[in-house]
Amino acid sequence: MRGFETAIKQDMELEKRMITLIRQEMKKLPSGRLKQGASGRSVYENQTHSIPPNGERARGIARRNLLEFKLKIIEENLRAQEELRKRYRSYRDDRVLALLKPVYQNILKKAWSEIAQQRQAARIAAQQQAIASGRAHHAEHLKHKNMKGEINRSKSEVIVGNVYDSLKIPYSYEERIYWPQDAPPEAWAIKRQLNIPDYYVPDFTCILPDGTKKYHEHLGKMDDEEYMETWKKKMILYYWAGVIPGKNLIITADDRYGGIDQQEIMQILLSELGELVGMGK
Repeated sequence: MRGFETAIKQDMELEKRMITLIRQEMKKLPSGRLKQGASGRSVYENQTHSIPPNGERARGIARRNLLEFKLKIIEENLRAQEELRKRYRSYRDDRVLALLKPVYQNILKKAWSEIAQQRQAARIAAQQQAIASGRAHHAEHLKHKNMKGEINRSKSEVIVGNVYDSLKIPYSYEERIYWPQDAPPEAWAIKRQLNIPDYYVPDFTCILPDGTKKYHEHLGKMDDEEYMETWKKKMILYYWAGVIPGKNLIITADDRYGGIDQQEIMQILLSELGELVGMGK
């Protein structure tokens, strides 16, 4: 149940807004009940008098009947969701860890911390070696160092990386995605026409417990024409490589003034990668 707690809360908020809208509409509609005439060509209101089946009143009563059923279903859903929300227990590592005896907590916390430090040191060493050897992708743009010593391309990436660290979600920075060699001929034609490179580097990559990967791109220069043209090409490569928004690609962005909302990014990561929280201890 990836991001279940956030998803169920958002769905309940939407359903509550729908209830308000439905009730507002119902106030404007006529009440009553309709019955089909024997001939099938007429309808009766409250079983007493005939009204035109294609008239405004018949349609209004039918619409109200639809909304009443819809309202009943939504209210039943809300009750079921509230009960499930109360009974649901997260299986995130950090939540389950809190239920264990202190002896197990201490052992696991220390083990996770050591593993995280080893991964972090290896990742930073690999990046430094790539920069020194000239293998790093556009190394001249790597100039913002975060608290861990990793070098990012933008201040926004430093901030996003800090959100990952605050949630203790393990990630790799700029893991390459290559153009798929088994792409069909029309894809290769698009690649040649648009001069799409053989690979791109998403900002962050996370490996889920089931072994699949999720990629995360943070868009910064939304008002930069060259930047956005590169992004369009990258999306074409991603599509043919099976990297798709809503499936395995997370997209966040600065606002139109260049600002960044850490709380919003945290909520997105919790929704998309909730089961990884605490695993980078």
